[in-house]
Amino acid sequence: MPTAVLLPPTAPTVFQYPDGWMEFVPVPGGFRVRLQPSTSSGFVALEDVITWFPPEVVRAIAACHGFAWTAEVIARHQDPSYLERILKRQLFSYFPPSAFVGKRILDFGCGTGASTFCLGRLLPQSHVTGVDFDVPRIGLAQQIADLTELPNVGFRRSPSPMSLPAEIGPVDFIMMSAAYQHMLPAERRVLMPLLWKLLTPGGALLINQTSHRWFPLEPDTSGLYFINYLPDRLAAFLARHFSSRDEEANRARDLPALLRAGLRGGSEREVLEMLPATTVVLQPDVQHSRAAYWRDVGCEPGLGLVRAIAYELFRWTDRRWGVVPGKHLDLVVRKHG
Repeated sequence: MPTAVLLPPTAPTVFQYPDGWMEFVPVPGGFRVRLQPSTSSGFVALEDVITWFPPEVVRAIAACHGFAWTAEVIARHQDPSYLERILKRQLFSYFPPSAFVGKRILDFGCGTGASTFCLGRLLPQSHVTGVDFDVPRIGLAQQIADLTELPNVGFRRSPSPMSLPAEIGPVDFIMMSAAYQHMLPAERRVLMPLLWKLLTPGGALLINQTSHRWFPLEPDTSGLYFINYLPDRLAAFLARHFSSRDEEANRARDLPALLRAGLRGGSEREVLEMLPATTVVLQPDVQHSRAAYWRDVGCEPGLGLVRAIAYELFRWTDRRWGVVPGKHLDLVVRKHG
């Protein structure tokens, strides 16, 4: 548990963790939360964020997700240029807003509820249910729900990583935002067909923020190039000993723990192999092709030519194999009906 460092009343409040320091600086309407690793090589996903969460909620996020990920998780909850932008783009590139009116949406693998609350705000005429098996995270999501008071959002806990809550009925849309990559292979084989059964005919499954299994960079767990093409145990060895991010955590992880952290990501083919042959891969209505949808995401200056070449390549791979091997898997599939 963190220990509070007592400072004068007018000074920021600082909490010390084994991995570093968390500072709360009062600002109008909330706090600026700053994370400082305890060593120069220490890792934090995001160093600084503004939040209206009270300190006890921020500290609960640190307990659930780890010190290094605290500010990043807060940004997912509250920064509209972060997760909300990603979800809004996917939802409304593939479907008009009217398609969600009166519909039931399942946010599977919701964690502490960042994606669930985003969906609730973006789709005020839909009902959104967040589901997760992790007891502390789903408990914190319910605590945050009491603060946000969104009337169209609720949460349910799965009894185990291999099952769904019994009270979940048919749903029209299933969102998996940064969730698929954290499912172990055995869980995917069991849960994907169960989730598919929940979808009403014509319903859709949306997957985003999952690192692509065949992209040269493994971006989310190790930050290493080319380990996606290596056998599992060799990839795990390299992730444990040579990670360029989250090094301390990765050193203590075995292969299942690294897979749980997202080491292997996912691919279109893997997802579709677990679903019926009649599953339809959708092309976005706005950009008209998944390659154009990928191309229109913001890119670093100076990469225009590389991006144009990749766009033409992705048009071909999508037509040939149904694959757009960008950095992250972004897939929308519809249930035949």
